[in-house]
Order: sequence, then structure tokens, then C-alpha cells
Amino acid sequence: MARESAPKRTDKKRDRAIPKATARELPAEDFRGPPLGGASGETRLPSQTDTALDVIRSRIIDMTIEPGSRIDERLLVDRFRLGRTPAREAINRLVAEGFVNIMPQRGGTYVRKLDLDEMGEVVVAHQLAESILGQMCHLDDASLLPDLMAIQRKYTRSHN
Repeated sequence: MARESAPKRTDKKRDRAIPKATARELPAEDFRGPPLGGASGETRLPSQTDTALDVIRSRIIDMTIEPGSRIDERLLVDRFRLGRTPAREAINRLVAEGFVNIMPQRGGTYVRKLDLDEMGEVVVAHQLAESILGQMCHLDDASLLPDLMAIQRKYTRSHN
């Protein structure tokens, strides 16, 4: 006996136009990235999901995609030429990383806004990272002296 499938539902939300704030065309070079390293040292090409995730994450960080902007599956499918499964996977990873929030009452997924407390935490984390990197620098290398002197002269001239 043949099993009848239920008629496909249409999602009226998907038929809406994508907001201009999130529907920017991105150049093709944004989709190329370095090969990913595997556990055994071999390199593999990034998946569609990895590539889209990297691009969207960097756009959120540099605020090309503004806080509060809607990110939806349709945007990823249309603009990033992803399949539906990689698009959903990218959204799920962005949610897990805290870059976006799913807000069912508003009907979608939105880029998270930072509050002042979080901004303070970001500044403290940045200062900590700079401090650790500064401690890791090996400044006792004599070959650095000419470069450091040139940087100091340039800085002194530009601030006088």
C-alpha cells in the first residue's frame, strides 16, 4: 500500500523580502578560507557551514551585520548559496556561540545586542590577552633593535 505524504506547508514568513540591513551581497572572496587542520595533521577544505559561519561571525563582529538585525535561514540560503541543512547548522552554531538569539515571539533569529556589562568584560578580556602576549614576547633578541628604534623615531616625529 502506497503511503501518501502530507501536503507541503508554505511558510508565509519565508516569502517576505529580506531586510536591507541583512541582505547585503558579499563578495565571493569572503567564502574562501584557509583549509582546516584535521586531528592527524592533514588539511581538509571547510564545509559550507564552516565557511558561512566564519563569514557571518566576522560580519557580526565587525558590525557589518548590525546588532538587532534579523538572520534567517532564507538569508543564508539565498545570499550565501547554502543548502537548508548547512544554513540551519550555521544558525545553531551562532546561537551556541552567543552571537544570535532565537526569539520566537518576534518570529526569528536576531543578532545579539551587547550591554554595558558585557562591554566591560570584553575590555577586560582584551587587556588580559594583550598582557599575556606582551609577556610572551622575546624582546631580548638583538636583531629587533634596529626595527624598534625606527618605530620609536617614526612615533616621536609624528607626535611632535
